[in-house]
Amino acid sequence: MAEKKQDYWQNQLEIAFSNPLYKRWRKQSRDITRRYRNQMFLANKDTKIRDMDDSKGYNLLYRNVAVRLPFILPFIPRVQVDRTNRDNDGPARTASQILERITNKLIDCPQFKRALSYGKIDAELSNFGIIWVTYAPFYTDGGLLREDITFDYVSHDDFIWQKSKHWDDCGWVARRIRMRDEDVKKQFPRLRLDSDVTNDELDALEKTQVIDSKDREDKTVSVWEIWDKWDRKVYIFHPTFKRILATYDYPYEIDFPCARPLSYDDFIDSTVPVPRHAQYLPQYQAVDQINRKLTNIKDTLRVVGAYDASVADFGKIFDADNENRMIGLKNTEKLQGKAISNLTWFNDNGAAVAALESLKTVRDEYISDIQKGLGIYDVLEGETQSQEAYGTNRLKGSFGTMRLQDDQKKAIYFVQDTVRIACDIICQTFDPLSILTYSTIEYTGETLPEIMQGIELLKTENLKNTRLTISLEDVRSYYDADYKANISELWTNVFTQLNQVSNMVQQIPEMAIIAKPAIMSMIRGYKVGASIEQKMEEAIDAAIAAYQERIAQPQQPTPDQMKLQVEQQKVQVQQQKLQIDADKAAAELQNTRERDSTALQLENKRAEAEIAKIISDREINEAKISIMQQDADRKERELEMESRLAIFDALHPEIKVDTNLGSIN
Repeated sequence: MAEKKQDYWQNQLEIAFSNPLYKRWRKQSRDITRRYRNQMFLANKDTKIRDMDDSKGYNLLYRNVAVRLPFILPFIPRVQVDRTNRDNDGPARTASQILERITNKLIDCPQFKRALSYGKIDAELSNFGIIWVTYAPFYTDGGLLREDITFDYVSHDDFIWQKSKHWDDCGWVARRIRMRDEDVKKQFPRLRLDSDVTNDELDALEKTQVIDSKDREDKTVSVWEIWDKWDRKVYIFHPTFKRILATYDYPYEIDFPCARPLSYDDFIDSTVPVPRHAQYLPQYQAVDQINRKLTNIKDTLRVVGAYDASVADFGKIFDADNENRMIGLKNTEKLQGKAISNLTWFNDNGAAVAALESLKTVRDEYISDIQKGLGIYDVLEGETQSQEAYGTNRLKGSFGTMRLQDDQKKAIYFVQDTVRIACDIICQTFDPLSILTYSTIEYTGETLPEIMQGIELLKTENLKNTRLTISLEDVRSYYDADYKANISELWTNVFTQLNQVSNMVQQIPEMAIIAKPAIMSMIRGYKVGASIEQKMEEAIDAAIAAYQERIAQPQQPTPDQMKLQVEQQKVQVQQQKLQIDADKAAAELQNTRERDSTALQLENKRAEAEIAKIISDREINEAKISIMQQDADRKERELEMESRLAIFDALHPEIKVDTNLGSIN
């Protein structure tokens, strides 16, 4: 597409600056800023401007802004870079860790914090906060030294954009860059300076707001850096001479180097905002004026009176130094039977006091209307009424916080979009070595092939297509205690699930196949689990493979099992021998009975005694056999337990099991 000429940009700037909504917004923002700084001015015949008597005013605007700002974004939330849908994607997991470490390091720098702080104040006063993201390489004679990202705060006075109804329809944005004369001469040696332009020409341009008086006061030159989204070109335009100083293509694939400005109130008919406090500017002025009247009336309140001077030293009674002491008077005949009030006369301040009370009531009503409209409640300021119940105060604080939550979300989205632009620039411009150095990902235990795969993913694909999602943690969610609690909760749940899975696999070996996705899905649910995810997955894969290999092969009896089998065979032989001996004794006894009944009787008695002994010995042997059987069963259970522990060790090598105590260390 053809480059746009200087006349086009001069016309575009004049159209944007001449927009009535834009001019009204600039004036309101200027008035609000002056009131916030307590620098309101009054015209005077002798001098152009003079300061108002600020000691009599009541700067309610400053108080309200000071109350709101800590609630909007109490601290910078941490960046989260996650895999889309948290899939089992190794390169994307490593890439997310790399990008998250870089961006969190960037937003921790003082420059970003300062730019965000200025942007928050500007958004509070003008409803328009801007942060400009720039790629900043540093070169030496040997080449590229390092790469960086800078975050520059841009005042709403130094920002202009195409006139449009919606921000998505905006085709270009521009920021003002003020340059010193010597810098302009070095960078653009053929450009004539403002001194070559007549004052009439400068006055005409200043009326259109394309230039302002600051350049003439500070002896600087203003140029506009214009980013054209449709042509994908950047123009450096000098409005004083209506000349394009430089033109170059977009250095990276983004729309604008700034996120949509931080604005708490959106309108459907124009992108020009309305300062929130401008809605109550008349009330602010009324409060200020009433407070001045109150101060003036207070200055008139004094005790003025007279007394009868015919009584000597009578005036000493009313001296300020007279504290609980008697005063000696002379010529006291007139005091006999008279009260002191009959000898004194004081001015009446009743009308002034009544006026003070009336003005205070009116002022408090104005303040109440403003606070209700802005959602600033007494609980949010730490002020509660002693007669109010605990539930009432909680309800006030809850609703006040709810009204601020929408502003908090917009501030978070603003930071999130700014960070996303920085991530786009990093992926598209940073050298792989710079990404590795900046992220320090090598200290996390990731292998070099995994790191290179993650960097390659960031460099070869546009960030929008890298299967990554960039977000911010909620303002209230990132505290050290919460971080530690998340780690503790993760490991508690991991160990609990590992034990449950181990027991399940012992009973149903086929369930080992679903053990991995069950455990990994839980780990991916925790942000703190990203650092152990890869190692845990590898350990589970190795344990499952070893377990499946063991159950696939026929198991050979162990030496202990063979020894147990031999002992069981010995018991069986002894039982058979005892049975044979009993049968032999019974047969001999029968033969004896047949040969001689008399002898049989005698022998029978002898045999009965022997049988009793045999039975007793048999019972003893059976008890021994039972004890041996129990010992064999116990050894069999110990072998089974050792087998289970071996499987568990394979599945969980990081857990040590004390077989003597039966506990897990």
